[in-house]
Amino acid sequence: MKAKVEEFSNIKMDCDYPNWSPNGEYIAFLGRHINSGATDYKLYVMSTKEMRYWVVSNISTSPYRPTWSPDSQTIAFSSSDNRIFIINVNGNKNPELIIPFGGAPAWSPNGEYIVYRARYSVYLFNYKSKTEKKLIHNLGFSDIRDFVWSPDSPYIAFKTLTESNSPIKIIAPKSNATISLKEYGNLRGLAWKY
Repeated sequence: MKAKVEEFSNIKMDCDYPNWSPNGEYIAFLGRHINSGATDYKLYVMSTKEMRYWVVSNISTSPYRPTWSPDSQTIAFSSSDNRIFIINVNGNKNPELIIPFGGAPAWSPNGEYIVYRARYSVYLFNYKSKTEKKLIHNLGFSDIRDFVWSPDSPYIAFKTLTESNSPIKIIAPKSNATISLKEYGNLRGLAWKY
């Protein structure tokens, strides 16, 4: 049986990093208009019901890796100059800088934490108290990729590039206990089944 592929929208842009909201109503994505000569991306949100999209952030440095809050009302994203912001889904407020240096944020399913990498380490940012905890240290800045939370939030899976086969690792943020799945190396993109 062949899968039927249909055009989902009429977006005439170079798009990257699509991320579906937990409630299924929106898709956040990075975009820049084709043939506009623009080199920087903007952060857009598309309504899957209305099939329309709008800019939620056009900060002067390109946004990167949007991640949704569990209530689908807020997006965390990093910028090309390694800062992490949050913004509401409507984009009717200015982005709020929450982490002055970091990248690749991933929001926990319970809404309490954002995990991110910075300063050769991995940090856990408590969204409510605005405090952070170092989870992993002494790794290269670009050596950790693709944070994915378990559905109930006690574990984070991620990929490392510090070893030749880039294994998947799982960490428990409360205890910092880590296991490595070395037999599964050189993979791209992770997803935890809900």
